[in-house]
Amino acid sequence: MYLFFFVILFFILAQKTLKHKKFKGYLGEKYIQFLLFYSFDKNYKIINNITLNDFLGSTTQIDHIILSPYGIFVLETKNYGGLIYANKYDKKWVQNINSKDYYFQNPIHQNYKHIKVLEKLLTNHINLNKIYSLVIFSKRSSFVSNLPNGVYQGYSWIKFIKNHKHIYLSKKDLEQINQCIISAKLPSNLFTHRKHINNIKCHLDNLKN
Repeated sequence: MYLFFFVILFFILAQKTLKHKKFKGYLGEKYIQFLLFYSFDKNYKIINNITLNDFLGSTTQIDHIILSPYGIFVLETKNYGGLIYANKYDKKWVQNINSKDYYFQNPIHQNYKHIKVLEKLLTNHINLNKIYSLVIFSKRSSFVSNLPNGVYQGYSWIKFIKNHKHIYLSKKDLEQINQCIISAKLPSNLFTHRKHINNIKCHLDNLKN
């Protein structure tokens, strides 16, 4: 009897957790990590889920950075479902689920900030034109209009990265860049997480105004 009760409770909690936005986002990032691990060889160095100071008194959190001889690729992942209304120039995009609208920051702008922080950090190490922005949505979402430039669904982003074959960075360059990023990384602890969440809330409040 008790076992039956705990099994039912487990499934109820699991169902609620799976519906939670933060958990879906976490699953999306872990899925991309899995694809990164199996899609790219040792020429590619992967940095996952890193928080950096943005040189303006705030922070920025980058989902994935790929360091390669062919350039640096910065990935922002969105594990969203529903209809997506997107214009690359708008501050906010819209996710529509069951006829209800949910607004979120334009991820192209979001990743642009990530890249500007990396550019400032790596000014002495890389040609800044060789840092590429990729915004990746899951196939669960459907875009009402055409995908904006730099936005990908499914596995097309992997092809985009592998199509870059011209070597710009030496092994020594990549080691220095990796060390520079890792040295600037904020500690992965509760304080950093809370600070970043507070910065996000302030930014969202500014978007509303």
